[in-house]
Amino acid sequence: MAGEGKRFERLFKESATKQGLLCVRFNDSDMSYNPNKELRSRFTAHNPADFFIYKYPYIFFLEMKSTRYKSMSFEREKDDNGMIHLTQIQSLSNLILYEPVRAGFVFNFRVEDEDEVYSEETFYMSIQDFNNFYCNTDKKSINKKDILSNGGFLVEAKKKRKLYDYDVNMMLLEINEREGGAL
Repeated sequence: MAGEGKRFERLFKESATKQGLLCVRFNDSDMSYNPNKELRSRFTAHNPADFFIYKYPYIFFLEMKSTRYKSMSFEREKDDNGMIHLTQIQSLSNLILYEPVRAGFVFNFRVEDEDEVYSEETFYMSIQDFNNFYCNTDKKSINKKDILSNGGFLVEAKKKRKLYDYDVNMMLLEINEREGGAL
């Protein structure tokens, strides 16, 4: 699973770079994949997000999530084990306290079936919209319908044979339009 997520992140970064955007990927530590949660939380350095992208006049912090399932789980308690960690929610929430920062999740849902048909849909959801959803539901996961009905939007992508090219510039414009900024 981690391999597909890393591939998604690589393709997203390549797309941003091709579009002339400054896109920096924070390094993951090896401990982030340690199944022992106690060791992982004690010894893992926590990055503020997976990426930051600069497009004048804003800095965008993005946490990337990719799954082959229909929803992505999130943690509500310290001892929960979700795909979206409490530390990630808190980090993005703290980042938006600073101007000119925008922050959110990029959710990638991929479909792989027995006939090796591969497709994916990618969505952006601001941390503000995610927090509203989080606070107004008892659910412990989020799906495509939840994202779209709670302020998120589909990120444009073009499939080139098997790999995808993401329209990151268009995504940043959409974020700013929704958050009252101008690029």
